[in-house]
Amino acid sequence: MIRLFFLLLLLVTLQSQAATTTPSGVQIRQLEYKGTRLTVITAELRTVQLKMFWKNPAGKVFSSLENLEKYVKQNGLTLLASMNAGIFDTTQTPLGLHVERGRVLHPLKTRRSGYGNFYLQPNGVFYLDKSGANILETLEYQRLSPTAFEATQSGPMLVQNNQIHSAFQKNSLNRLPRNAIGVQSKNTVHLVISDDWINFYDFASFMRDVLKCPNALYLDGSISAMRIPNSREGYGEFGGMIGIIR
Repeated sequence: MIRLFFLLLLLVTLQSQAATTTPSGVQIRQLEYKGTRLTVITAELRTVQLKMFWKNPAGKVFSSLENLEKYVKQNGLTLLASMNAGIFDTTQTPLGLHVERGRVLHPLKTRRSGYGNFYLQPNGVFYLDKSGANILETLEYQRLSPTAFEATQSGPMLVQNNQIHSAFQKNSLNRLPRNAIGVQSKNTVHLVISDDWINFYDFASFMRDVLKCPNALYLDGSISAMRIPNSREGYGEFGGMIGIIR
């Protein structure tokens, strides 16, 4: 009986958090999980488009979410929300795979060892193909070689086939702001950023248990940002970025 009470209390807490819905296909929520505030953008891909961006047609890196919004507007579209994509290097070049509109702008990286979160195996690839949204572990992506319309590679995998990454520890003190992308279904994708510090285990648990994502991919750490026009600025300098477009 006591357990049921606390489950109901948790449900009410989650449902009571602020939620706004932009025109057609995007819901923006602010949730709290284990004392950490997180902003969640849920995109329904039947009604909005998710696209990757890195450079403009002249070959110049967009660099900022603000520049990306200006570019999208100049092309007669609306940027509903945006966030940095996978990990990049000091030249603002993606470390791994980056695909835009079917064009591979940076290749898949299959090297298994190296410094930083990108190399915490397994890492993985978020991509869109004719079936919808997907996340695969990198070597499985290489083996299947899907025809991706949009893709970003990063690491580590937070959740893989409903299993939390085995290296994550429940009470880890490794807490930082973090962002991620999760696939709930072929047509439902969640972009998430922690507004407070969070460890990997709790972040993965949130993606799996609250957002119901059987697969989720870590994107980056404390440099991450999210931009929601007219409500959240999202300052920072990035390589690849994710845009939700109408």
